[in-house]
Amino acid sequence: MTALFRRIRSSAFARNVGVLATGSLFAQAIGMASAPVVTRLYAPAEYASLALFLTIVGTMAPAVAGRYDSAIVIARRDADRDTLLALSMWVAAAVSLIVFVVWLLTADAFVAMLNAETLGAWWWAIPPFLLVTSAATSLRFFANRHEHYTLISRVAMTQAIVGAAVTIGLGLWGLRRDGQIIGATVGLVASFAIFVAVYGHTLRQISWRFGQSMWNTAKRYKDFPLYGATTTFLDCITAGLPVLMMTKFFPSSDVGQYALGVRVFSAPLSFIATSVSQVHMRKAADLVATSPSVLPKYTHTLALSLLAIACVPAAVLAVWGEDLFALVFGPSWKRAGEFLVILLPALVVKFVASAVSGVFAATGNLRMSAAWKTSALVVTAGGLSLGTMWGDTVSFLRCLLVVDLVLYGGLYAAIAYSVSRVHRDRLPAEAGA
Repeated sequence: MTALFRRIRSSAFARNVGVLATGSLFAQAIGMASAPVVTRLYAPAEYASLALFLTIVGTMAPAVAGRYDSAIVIARRDADRDTLLALSMWVAAAVSLIVFVVWLLTADAFVAMLNAETLGAWWWAIPPFLLVTSAATSLRFFANRHEHYTLISRVAMTQAIVGAAVTIGLGLWGLRRDGQIIGATVGLVASFAIFVAVYGHTLRQISWRFGQSMWNTAKRYKDFPLYGATTTFLDCITAGLPVLMMTKFFPSSDVGQYALGVRVFSAPLSFIATSVSQVHMRKAADLVATSPSVLPKYTHTLALSLLAIACVPAAVLAVWGEDLFALVFGPSWKRAGEFLVILLPALVVKFVASAVSGVFAATGNLRMSAAWKTSALVVTAGGLSLGTMWGDTVSFLRCLLVVDLVLYGGLYAAIAYSVSRVHRDRLPAEAGA
C-alpha cells in the first residue's frame, strides 16, 4: 500500500489533482478571506437568504442536464463527447423552461411552503440561474474530458474573485438585502463567459441539431438520465433538506449560523474533494478498462489519505470552534461555531465518501448509487422530521449528525463493494460502442 501511495503522488493523477486543487484552493481562500468582511456587512438572517437561494438552485442544478454532462468525461468516442455536450445543453434549456412554467403556476404555494418570502423577486431568477449553472457545468466537464485542468482552475479563481468583490462592494454600498445573491450571480456569469470565450470555435463546430444522431447518443447513455439524473435530484434534495427544514421551522438567524458553520469547514476541503472527484472519475474509468484489479486498493488508499487530511481541521475546530468563530467572524456568529462542533464527525465522513463516489459512474454501478440515494432521502426526511419535534435547533442538528453518519458510512460501504466487483462490460459507453 505504501508503494501504491508513492505511485499516486508521483503520477499524472497527482499532477492533475494539483492543478485543479490550486485553482479551487485559491477560490476557497478568496471566499474565506472575504468572509470576515462579509459577516460584518451582512447579518445572519441576510446570510440565510443566500443559503436558501443557493439551496433551491443546488437541489435542481446537478440534474437539470439529465446528467448527460457527466457522461462527457467517460465517453469513449470524440463524436459522442461533442454530441453529449450539445445534448446536455438542450436538456438543461428544456428543464429550465419547465421550471419557469411551474414557477408561474405555483409560485405562491411554493413560497409559502418553503417560507421563502425573504427572497422576494429573486424567486423568479432561479430558472435562468439554473440554466447558466448547468451550461457552465457542462463546459467544465467538457474541459475535464480534454484534460484542460488549468482552464478549470482559472475559471474557479475568476468566479471567486468576481463574486467576492461584488458582494463586498454592494454591502459597503448598503445593498445588503440583495448583495450576496447578486455577487453569486455575477460570479457565475463570469465563469460561463470564460468557458464560452475559450471554446467558442469548438462550440461553433459542434452540430446543435437535435437529429437522429443525437437521439441515438441519448439512448446509448440512457442510464445517466434514468438513474443518474433522477437519483442525483434525490441526492440534492437530501443535501438541501437541512436548510429547507430549518427555514420552515426555525429562526432565519439560525439558518444563517448553520450555513456559515458548515461552509467554514467544508469550503477548505471542497477544493480537495472537487479536484479529486473530477480526476478520480476519469482515472477510475481508465483502470476499469486496463487494470480493474488495481481499482479497490487505489480507491481505499485515496480514501485514507482524504480522511487524514480532514481530521486535522476537525480536531482544531472541535476544541476552539466557538471562540474562533467569534474572533474571526464577529461576536454575533459564535453560535455558528457551536453548530459546527455538533456536526463535525458527520462532515468528515461525508467529505471522504463523496470525494470517491465517482466510481459508481466509472464502474457502471449507477443502480447501486440510485438505491443509496433513494434510501438517503427517506432516512433524512424521516430523521429531520423527528428533529423538528423537539422545537430547538440544537436537537435538530443532533438528529442530522446521526442521520449523516449512518448514511455516508453506508455510502462508503457501497463504494467498496462497487470497486471490488467491477466488470468492463458494465460501462455504458462500451455497451453502446
